[in-house]
Amino acid sequence: MKAIFAGVIFCCCTLFILFFTSHMTLDKSSYFQPLAWRFPLCTAYLTNADYCQKCSLRNLDHNFKEQLRRSLSNTSLAFIGDSRIRHMFAYLRSLLDGRHVVLKETINDTLHWDEPRQFQLSFYARLYPDTAMRALVREWRNGTRPLPHYVIMETGAWTVFRYGEAALPEFRRNLTVLAEDFAALSDLTTVIWIRTLPINPVELAINTQWSHRRNADVLAERFGRVVEEVARNAGIVLWDAVYQDSREYVHMYKDVVHPGLTLLRKAICQLLFALDTGSCRCSLSGSFTKIFNDVTFLN
Repeated sequence: MKAIFAGVIFCCCTLFILFFTSHMTLDKSSYFQPLAWRFPLCTAYLTNADYCQKCSLRNLDHNFKEQLRRSLSNTSLAFIGDSRIRHMFAYLRSLLDGRHVVLKETINDTLHWDEPRQFQLSFYARLYPDTAMRALVREWRNGTRPLPHYVIMETGAWTVFRYGEAALPEFRRNLTVLAEDFAALSDLTTVIWIRTLPINPVELAINTQWSHRRNADVLAERFGRVVEEVARNAGIVLWDAVYQDSREYVHMYKDVVHPGLTLLRKAICQLLFALDTGSCRCSLSGSFTKIFNDVTFLN
């Protein structure tokens, strides 16, 4: 009798677990980018800031070295933009090297080769969506510069700072042309745009360098909406989760325009899981509690 009772309990528990996990896992196919782009992404991590809770502020991935191997081996990644995306580049490079984060180390165009993972990481300093950025895209298209598997761009802050609202129409025109250039590479690479990140209104109010542009936080939102609109119209993958986090946790900025280290590691976490297409399905297994204890962070 005890054996029969135990068997019934086991079957009931098994059915409950299967039912529960089926509601916790999502259809993988609906979270991939459109097939127009060359290399796959699990876009759920780029559109939902806390998808699967793997990159939430309380539950950052505990096995980051393994995630670096799974996401980056035998691939290449390029960041394009100003100092805000340069900080993402610097943060990811520090994780690859297992060294201190030095955000201001890289200013000009930089290429980093990671031998153990056969991974190439690059940064291109392009402050505006102008002819200089288009020239870079043309070099990729013409084959005069090696084309990375993934290209990530963020722009807008410098246009707000130097030119203000008057530059918005030209900003839109330049972005539209740039989107067309990127679209011509769709069978060769995957392009990701980040909506213009927010500006910290508290720091903005007291920073003397921004005294001529006290409405910069409002303008950044307007420029960001243009980036989002152009990206969606062109079918470019939009990494909106990093914008969501920056807006919600703007008090975690280190100054007027730069997200702090906590937001940077959250963003890189999202990116790495997005690149690992095997991570699209949420699961109940694993405990995500350790927060990058294998690297020391410095401002």
